[in-house]
Amino acid sequence: MSVEELDRMLAQHHADLYHYRRDLVFRKVTDTAAVKSRRHDIARIKGVMAEMQGGGAPVAVKEKPAAKAAAPKPAAKKVAAKKAPPVKAVKEKAVKEKAAPKEKAPAKKAASKKGEVKA
Repeated sequence: MSVEELDRMLAQHHADLYHYRRDLVFRKVTDTAAVKSRRHDIARIKGVMAEMQGGGAPVAVKEKPAAKAAAPKPAAKKVAAKKAPPVKAVKEKAVKEKAAPKEKAPAKKAASKKGEVKA
């Protein structure tokens, strides 16, 4: 395959991906895994194009220098997690709160139809 053919395939795959995503939104299709496979197909085509144009490894891949040795990272400090109260204690507290008498708000005075307040 030539670069031009791959370029046309890439454009076609991009259009297919767009249309498939649109169809997902409108619930015409339900296979969400196909979106991932279409994205992977696009990545494969781009990788082949990069190899053909660059003459070797893909352009986006950068090699790390081997001369530098990685220094060991210091260990992170562990913090003790707080323990949750036992379930039984939480339930007992909730029962006590329900059983406790609640303070009632003072009742409002009823008004007559003409806006007069009854004493």
